[in-house]
Amino acid sequence: MLPVCSLRRGRGRRIAILAFALGVSCYVWLHIAREAALARAQAEVAPADNKVVVLEREIDSPPCSDGQATLEDLALKKRIEAELAADVPAYRLTLRDHRTVKGRIVAETPTQIKFREGSGYSDYIVSVYPRSEIAAITGLPTPSMEVTRQDVLLVKEFPGYHFVKNGPYSVVTDAPYAEVDQTLRVLTQLRQQFQQRFAPLIRDRDSGKIVQIVLFDSEAPFRACARRLAPALVESAGFYSSADNRLVLLNQMATTQFAKVQERIDQRLRALDASDNQSENRIQASAHLEALSSQITTEAKSMTDRLTRHEGAHQLFRAFGIQCKFAIEPTWLTEGLAEYCETPEIGAYHSVLAERLAAVRDAGALLPLNVLLNHRDHSGFFSLGTANVEKAYEESWALTYFLMQRQYHDRFFEFVKYYRDINDVNTAAAAQEADGEVLLAAFLQTDVSVLEAQWQKFVNHM
Repeated sequence: MLPVCSLRRGRGRRIAILAFALGVSCYVWLHIAREAALARAQAEVAPADNKVVVLEREIDSPPCSDGQATLEDLALKKRIEAELAADVPAYRLTLRDHRTVKGRIVAETPTQIKFREGSGYSDYIVSVYPRSEIAAITGLPTPSMEVTRQDVLLVKEFPGYHFVKNGPYSVVTDAPYAEVDQTLRVLTQLRQQFQQRFAPLIRDRDSGKIVQIVLFDSEAPFRACARRLAPALVESAGFYSSADNRLVLLNQMATTQFAKVQERIDQRLRALDASDNQSENRIQASAHLEALSSQITTEAKSMTDRLTRHEGAHQLFRAFGIQCKFAIEPTWLTEGLAEYCETPEIGAYHSVLAERLAAVRDAGALLPLNVLLNHRDHSGFFSLGTANVEKAYEESWALTYFLMQRQYHDRFFEFVKYYRDINDVNTAAAAQEADGEVLLAAFLQTDVSVLEAQWQKFVNHM
């Protein structure tokens, strides 16, 4: 069984291309030498702060098994629960201007209320509201603050990291609160869309198992974690580990490549600012560099969201019982479905991948369809070699997008169910031996030549 699913390297080609416009000599995004990554991992440093925050949510998780816990574990469990409870909003103030704020009452008098509003990681803003401005004060339900055994072990595994608990997600991170909040928003939206788009495939609706998230805002600790949990994916941007239902993600604004590109832009800007030349060309160059910096930052944020949705999709396909328990699906199917979920709305046209695929097509470098359909390897597409990794992902997305169109949608779902419903080892072994292209064509009720012709036509019109 495959323990992890990885997002490919080279996800930041658009940023790299923008960097070249500056004459920056840079790697393809995330294509950093393995030796360099391992060296950086030695510099892993945990953040000094260790605070806990809870977002507004309903927590319904199994309790920590005290029988298996040490005294140290029990003490840590109590501390986490106390910090979570302290951060939960207890009241909602509805103001007469229709604004609402949530938090805790610090003090009150007949004429005013002093109110503490959380702003992340136990940081608070305390405001005073005259009672004349308050339309209503509503008590909020108190969710259970029970912390699981897995939560305790997760906090112990990453000492010094912030801990956040939100619904089915338990997060440890060195990232700013805003990054955590964005990640959880993306995952929550993805989950809602997923349940609608893939409803006919969902077999296990009891998917309340806690999902662990390790969100890194520093590259060296991420590489060290990947080397420990998934050595084959040490160069990746993120991965999902099914063994502990864990998403491991790297904020793309925290990568070495992003820092190099931004530093080169900053150097150019500083040089322009120091120049006595106030010509129109200098002013335009400065504006161009600032716009480019903003564009690169926007793309890095988008890449992080796509990464989160990609790895989150891997987790959901497993959690909802859509993935075969033996994980024998061909690589294109597993990764193509995850790519299909990367866009802000599942199934929307993925212009980033389409643009790259069109370039590969125009260069006559597409992987043959039968090679793509028959690929299986524990390291995923990485086994195809550096030159083929990206194109394999891009073709997998395009093929999935093609099969999700009306002509083949229902038959494609039957194909997914074929793998989903395999429950014994012998059937799984036979499925792995079958010709992937012939099998897919059979489920689509066509033949291989017709499938290849339709696929080629689809790709040519992208």
